[in-house]
Amino acid sequence: MAFYITQFAALSLLFLLSGVFWGSWLSIGRSFHEFPLSEFVHIAQIINRNLGVSMRIISIPCIILMILSAWLFPQKGFVEFLLYPCSILLIISALLITVLIEVPMNNKIISWTTESAPLNWKDIRKRWQFYNDIRTLISLLSFLIFTALYLKLF
Repeated sequence: MAFYITQFAALSLLFLLSGVFWGSWLSIGRSFHEFPLSEFVHIAQIINRNLGVSMRIISIPCIILMILSAWLFPQKGFVEFLLYPCSILLIISALLITVLIEVPMNNKIISWTTESAPLNWKDIRKRWQFYNDIRTLISLLSFLIFTALYLKLF
């Protein structure tokens, strides 16, 4: 019973985590190149304010519960042995991209004004978008693998 509760909680948090990455990509991420500097900075400030704390609260328990799910999985066959760590490593990779690449970029972007932004701000925005696309893809792969394990599709 503990396994099912742990796995459901892990899947729920992974759903939220991946949903934030995918939702922002789907809603505005693909259109960032169309925003003028002032709108781009304003949107970055709002997203940072809305997600900064909540993502920290969701991320760590999600990883812990995913690891516990892998540990508690009752029938550890070869496929599960490979896919649980794969799903965990993918979401950790997405979070590392966030913490090591995107957060430092976001912290710079949210401090810009129209007058203080660097001349290459469009290049910085393009680099941010590149990493956001990768992060979104690998978080979705993590979610899909973990969901397939949850539904026992393998």
